[in-house]
Amino acid sequence: MGLRSETEFINYRSFDKVLDKFRSSSMQITADIMRFQRAYKQSNVNSDLPKGFNLTQLENVAGRYNLYEIYVGPNDNFRAIVMLPHGRIRGRLLAFWVFAFKKQRNIDRPMIERAKAIAHECWNSIEGE
Repeated sequence: MGLRSETEFINYRSFDKVLDKFRSSSMQITADIMRFQRAYKQSNVNSDLPKGFNLTQLENVAGRYNLYEIYVGPNDNFRAIVMLPHGRIRGRLLAFWVFAFKKQRNIDRPMIERAKAIAHECWNSIEGE
C-alpha cells in the first residue's frame, strides 16, 4: 500500500451527518476515529494497530479497495466503516470514512450491506472524476 504516514482520511458525503445523529456519543466516536487515524499512519501493516480497534475486514473488492469496520464510541457500541483503496488515487494515498452505525447484536447485516453500498458509490464517484 505504501507509506501509511501519507494517508489522507476523508469523510465521504454524509458521514458527518451520520455522526451527528449519535448526539451524545458523537464526540467520543470522533475521538476514537482520530485515534485510529493516528495509529494507522504510524503502522506499517494492520497487525501493528492496537487491538482495541478490532479492525475487521468487511469486503475486499479486487483491484480497488478493502472495506473495514472498527469499534468506536462509548463501550465500543458503535462501528465506523473505512474504505482503504489498494493504491494511490491521483498520486495520493486516500482513505474514506463511509458510514457508522450503532451495534445492535443480530441485526447488523442490513447496516453492513448499507455501508458496502455507500463504499461502492464512493468508489464509483472516485473513478468518475
